[in-house]
Amino acid sequence: MTTMDHLAEQTKLERLLQVDEGSLGFVAEQEVQATRAFRQQLSEFYYQRHQDAFHRLAGLSKLLPISASAKLAMNLLGPVLAAGIACELPKDRAAKLAGRLPTDFLAKLSLYLEPSRAGAIIAAVDEDHIVEVARHLIAQQEFITLASFVTVISESTLRRIIQQVGNDGLSLLKVGFYVEEKTALNNVVTLLSEQQRRALFLAADEHSLWPAVLSLLPYLNDTLQGEMSNLAAEGEEQARDKLVRAVAQQGDWYPLLLSWTRMSQENLESSIRLPALHEEALLRECMAQLEKHNLQQALPNFTELLTEEQQALLA
Repeated sequence: MTTMDHLAEQTKLERLLQVDEGSLGFVAEQEVQATRAFRQQLSEFYYQRHQDAFHRLAGLSKLLPISASAKLAMNLLGPVLAAGIACELPKDRAAKLAGRLPTDFLAKLSLYLEPSRAGAIIAAVDEDHIVEVARHLIAQQEFITLASFVTVISESTLRRIIQQVGNDGLSLLKVGFYVEEKTALNNVVTLLSEQQRRALFLAADEHSLWPAVLSLLPYLNDTLQGEMSNLAAEGEEQARDKLVRAVAQQGDWYPLLLSWTRMSQENLESSIRLPALHEEALLRECMAQLEKHNLQQALPNFTELLTEEQQALLA
């Protein structure tokens, strides 16, 4: 089964290999963890292949004043080499150098930075500068890069970047989609306003991305799962019905069923009585998935909440 995690890893690998988006469709058929491990190993291989050169150039850079190093990076080295060299510099010098580089150049450079190597450097860069770089990345729709730094920036910086994104639900969704460490989604979602959270669901409906939204739910803590599930259940019936049909089409029922276990009784009743679940095939598949994922105990009165019509379908 191809999930949003599979597609995210495929897109990241295509980005690393600099091939056309969608050209590695076969990757989505592989195990997510295996694809992620391969991508990380490949990234490390690329870096180590040139690390000696990066290290020597970093040594030369340390002999120059910061202003001269900045000019050298912009006019001669370019963003790719500059990113590699930055990771070989002491973090304080790298941060000072970043302060002398134009924001648009830093935005290009950030596309080639690996957060696992550059985390300490980013933490040392002035917060205003980071937020300004993020603004450029948002404008350029560089959500893979933006998402990669969620785990290495401070909460205050993350809050300001989220404010920059505003109520653009599709952009917010893409950031969540590409976040490397999914546990970091708790910090992201906590910082979202209610309006931004609603914007996520509107974007999911408008762009047929319900599976993408649902795929993020299991990574949230219980409290956030409940808040997001109840908020989604308050949406228009037509949108929620499309959600159920999208889940059935993709075949990954677990996130939807999990949301039912987290929402209020009133919202649960409203959710399981949607038109889609008045179709015998979908309703029976739903019941089978409940059993498959051992969620009957979490929803003990599920069948009692069904309408008479639904119960007749199961008879």
